[in-house]
Amino acid sequence: MQRRKKMALTLLTDVLVRSNHWVVVIDKKNRIQYISDNVNTGASVNLSSLIGKDWNTVIKQLQGVEPEKDNARGAYLRKYPKQEGGFRWIEWKTVTHPDYNLISIGTDITFEKETEEHLLQSVLLKRTLLDNFPGYVVCKDYEGRFLFANKAIAELMGKTAEEVVGLTDRDYGAEEEDVLRYQRTDRQVIESGVPIFIPEQTIRRKDGSSGVFQTSKFPVPFGKDKGPSVLVIDIDITELKKTEAELRRIQEQIMYKTNILSAIGKTTEKLLTTEDVPSTLAGSFALIGEAAQVDRVYYFQKNRENDLVSQKVEWTYGNIKPQINNPSLQDMDTNIFPDFFKKLMEGKPYIVVTAELEEGILKNLLEEQAIISMLNIPVSVNGVFYGFIGFDDCTKGKNWTEDELSLLMSLANNIANAFERVENQQKIVESEHIFRQINETIDDVFWLYDIKNRKIDYISPSCEKVLGRPQDYFYQKHDAWLDYTLPEDMELLRQAHRDIEENGYYEVGYRILTGNEQRWIFEKSFAIADENGKIIKNSGVTSDVTESVLKQKELERLLDITHKQNDRLTNFAHIISHNIRSHSSNLSSLMTFISEAKSEEEKKMFMSLMQKSTDKLSETIKNLNEIITIQNNTALEKSHITMRHEIESSIDALGAQIKNSGAVIVNNVPENVTINAIPAYLESILLNFLSNAIKYRSPERPPKVIFSITRSGSFWRLAISDNGLGIDLEKHGHKLFGMYKTFHKNPEAKGIGLFIAKSQIEAMGGNVAVESNVGEGSTFYIDFYAEN
Repeated sequence: MQRRKKMALTLLTDVLVRSNHWVVVIDKKNRIQYISDNVNTGASVNLSSLIGKDWNTVIKQLQGVEPEKDNARGAYLRKYPKQEGGFRWIEWKTVTHPDYNLISIGTDITFEKETEEHLLQSVLLKRTLLDNFPGYVVCKDYEGRFLFANKAIAELMGKTAEEVVGLTDRDYGAEEEDVLRYQRTDRQVIESGVPIFIPEQTIRRKDGSSGVFQTSKFPVPFGKDKGPSVLVIDIDITELKKTEAELRRIQEQIMYKTNILSAIGKTTEKLLTTEDVPSTLAGSFALIGEAAQVDRVYYFQKNRENDLVSQKVEWTYGNIKPQINNPSLQDMDTNIFPDFFKKLMEGKPYIVVTAELEEGILKNLLEEQAIISMLNIPVSVNGVFYGFIGFDDCTKGKNWTEDELSLLMSLANNIANAFERVENQQKIVESEHIFRQINETIDDVFWLYDIKNRKIDYISPSCEKVLGRPQDYFYQKHDAWLDYTLPEDMELLRQAHRDIEENGYYEVGYRILTGNEQRWIFEKSFAIADENGKIIKNSGVTSDVTESVLKQKELERLLDITHKQNDRLTNFAHIISHNIRSHSSNLSSLMTFISEAKSEEEKKMFMSLMQKSTDKLSETIKNLNEIITIQNNTALEKSHITMRHEIESSIDALGAQIKNSGAVIVNNVPENVTINAIPAYLESILLNFLSNAIKYRSPERPPKVIFSITRSGSFWRLAISDNGLGIDLEKHGHKLFGMYKTFHKNPEAKGIGLFIAKSQIEAMGGNVAVESNVGEGSTFYIDFYAEN
C-alpha cells in the first residue's frame, strides 16, 4: 500500500515536471523531501544542499522579497532572478497529501506577468497621449453618455477623467441645438458602422469661447456590457482657419500686385518702341485699370506754351461713364486747382476722397463724374511737369498702399521715359537731317571710328571726292588709309593713332595718292570715352589742303624768288655800278688823253684803246641784258623733256671740244626720265656745265664727265660729276655762282657762265648745289620739276 502511494507520488511529480511545473515535496515536519530539477535551472540553486532544509527558510533565500498573495486564486506569486538577467515569476499552489505535510506545485507565469505589465504600460501610454492630445477625445454610448474622456474634456467640464464618465454634452453647457446635432451624427455612426468626417463645426472651448473644430467620428466596441459606441475626436482648427484666411489674403495681394506689375511690364514693353505714346497708353490702360481694380484710368497732358492741361487718353470699366469728351477736362487752367497741381508739379502723388474735400470747384467737378476717390501721379520729363495719370473709383472708396503707389509711380516714370525717348529721337532725326545736309554740302570728310570693333561707323559722302574712295570701301575696310597714304608718311599716321589712345586728340598732315595725283591731307581727331572713361571711339574731320599747300609752296617759292631777285638786283646794281663806272671812267680818261695827244700816233694809240674799252663795255651790256632777260622771263612756257636725249644733244654740240680734250662722257640717265623745263634754258645749262668740266680739266689725267639722275619728292636731281681741278669751297664757295667770279687762271674764264646757269635754273623753280675737292673734281646737283 505504502509502495503504491509512493509510486503514485512519483508518477504525479513526474507528470508535473514534464508539464514544466516546479515541484517540491515537504514532510510533516516542513522539511524538503523532494525538489524537481527545473527549480535548479530556473532559480539557480544547489538541489543537494536543499534536501532536508526548512521549506520556509529556503523560500526566503530563493526569493529575497515578500510573497504576493493572489486572493482571487489563493496562490502565492514569487519572483526569482534569472541567470541572463530579469526575473522569473512562479505561481505556487499547495496540495495536502496524507503521507506528507504538503506538495508545493509552482507554475511559471513569467509570460503572463510581462504581458500584463506591457498592457498596463500601453494603457498608461494611451492615456498620456490622449490627455496631451491637442483636442477633445471622448467615447460615447448610444444615449450620448461619456464612456471615456481625455483630460481636455474633463477640464472643460471642471472634473477629473473618472468623474466625466456617465455625463453628456449638456453637462458642459453645450447649446441644445448643438447637443441634438452631435447626437444625430453619433447615432448615425453607431448604426451604420461607417466613420464620419466633419471638416468644420463650431464648438465651445474650455475657456468659454467658441472655435472652429474639425471632427472625426469612428464606431468602436467599448465592451460587451457597454454595447456599441462612437469615438469622437475634435481638433481645434481656429488658428489654422485664421492662417488660411491670412494666406488667402496675402495670395490675393500678391496676385493683385503681380497683375499690376504684369500690366505695367506689358505697357513698358510697348513704350520702349512706340513713337506715339498717347496711342500706346490708350491700348494699355485697360490692362492697368483691370489689374488695379479701378473704374477709370486716364492721362492728362500739359500744354508746353501755357498753363493749360487737357485729357488725352481714357479707359473706363463696365458702365462707368467716359469723360474724354467732357469740356471741363479740356484746357483746364492749373491755377484753378492750385493745391492739386502744386503737389503734382512737386513730383508727389495726389490722393483724395471726394467726401472729405471742402466745398469748392474741385469737389463739384469730382461729384459730377461720380468719383468717390481719386489717385493722380505726375509725369515729369527731366524734372519738368509734363502731365499726369489718374485712377478713379466710382463704385467704392479705395485705400492705396505704399506698394501700390510705388508700382504706379514706376509706370509714370516709364511713361515719362517714353516721352523723353520720343523727343530725343525727334531731335536726333532733326540733327541727323541737318548733319547729313551739312555733310553732303561741305568738302571736308567727317568720320566716326569704332576702336573696339575696328570698323568705321560713319563716313560722309565727300570721302570719294577727298580720298578717292567711295563710302562702302571704308565700311568694308577698317585700314583703308594704308591703300592710299604715301609710304614715307605712314609713320605720321601711326603715331597719330597712338596719340588718340594716349592723349585723346591728334592733328596730322600727310600725303595721299589718288590715281596718279598726289594730294595733301590735314586731319583732326578727338576721342570718345564711355561712362568709365575708357576710349571706345574717335571722331575726326579730314580735309583736302592740297590747294592751300600748293599756294603756300608757291608763295614760299615766290618769296624765295623775290629774295633771290633782290639779291640779284643788289648784285646787278653793284655790277653796273662797278663795271659801267669802270668802263665809263676808263673812256673818260682816254678822251682826255686823246684831246691832249701830242701826235697822231699817240692819238691813234689812245683811239685803239678806246675802241677796246668800247667793245668791253658793249660785251658787259650784252651780258647784263642776257641776265635781265632770264630774270624777266620766269613765265616762259615749260614742256616735258626727255633728259637723256637732251644730254646726248649737248654732247653732240660739244663734239669737237670733247674730241680735242680726249674727254670721256658717261650718260647714266634712263630713257624714261622726263622733266618739266624751258627747253632753251635746259640746253644752255647742260652746255655750260659740260663745257666747264672740259675747260677746267686736270692736266694730270684725261677729263671724265658722268651724268646720273635720282628722284627726290617732286624733283628729279641731275648730278654732273667730273675729275677736274676741283674748287676750294671753303675759300670760294660763297661767291661760286657770282657774276664775273673766276677761280682758276684760265684765260678763257669770264666768270659769267655759272651765274647765268644758276639764274636759268632758279627761273624754272629749281636749285643748284655743288660738292668739290681741290685736285679731285666736282659734282654739281641740279633740281628740275618732274611735273608741272
